[in-house]
Amino acid sequence: MIFAQSATAHIPPTPLVPTKDESRSPVIAANLTSDVYNEANPPMDWADMFLLFPNEAFRHQMTMMVRSAAALPEDPSADELWKVTLFAKWYIDYFFVGVNLHHANKENIVFPWIETRAPIPLNESHDELTSMMQRMKGACESICQKGGVNCSSDIYVLKHTIPPFEKVLRSHFKKEEEVIPPLLRANFTNEETFPINKTILDKGGLVQLKTNIPLILSTMKVWVTPEFDAEFCKSNLPDPDMQLANKCFLPDLIHYVIPMRDAPTLAKEPELKRVDEKWYADREVVDSNA
Repeated sequence: MIFAQSATAHIPPTPLVPTKDESRSPVIAANLTSDVYNEANPPMDWADMFLLFPNEAFRHQMTMMVRSAAALPEDPSADELWKVTLFAKWYIDYFFVGVNLHHANKENIVFPWIETRAPIPLNESHDELTSMMQRMKGACESICQKGGVNCSSDIYVLKHTIPPFEKVLRSHFKKEEEVIPPLLRANFTNEETFPINKTILDKGGLVQLKTNIPLILSTMKVWVTPEFDAEFCKSNLPDPDMQLANKCFLPDLIHYVIPMRDAPTLAKEPELKRVDEKWYADREVVDSNA
């Protein structure tokens, strides 16, 4: 830890690339949910931004997940079963998959890449997070299997595991956002991150395009300017992936994924809409066999 601090303390951040209006920062710091970056300490360059893209997306997800967990009926009536079953399906199919993929990207791609030039002073274990996520997944699988009937014990698990889980994961993100940017700034250039981003996209395949990419793209619109948003998408997402996101995954996030996540807070059962159920089924078979 001492080595990392002394090796990077003298290297000032390169300012973020300005938008067309050079007096306007591309980051709306007031809208950040980070425990490191805010209006008093805004992100200054590409190194500060590197982890913010996924971390902001997951922090937003967790905020909404905590809200939904609080709204889950403890002993749902027949008219409320959809509230728990839709939320459980969202957790299994989207949140659980997305967070595990995000952790795999860091542990198998990003961190080993950084460690080719500098040690990472993070001695954190994901065992606690993994245990909590598996516990929640087990409760959600039980809810789905029983159609939400006689699931009070499973709902109890969710209500009492989700809030502490959010605190633990936020703590992980905070430490990463404190430690990783100085290492990146001292040892790499922004251009050197492009192959890493491509590797992450390639390894994630359709699963990542369905879960994490639309979440990142939609959350970005909250904390960056439209100009930066457009330039980021152009520079980081290949045209075919961007077309898929715009045609399928972003509309599905709005009309299918978010209504499931927010189901416990809704007054009536949502009408879930996906762009093309058959297209998804065919592509998921192809992707699983790749």
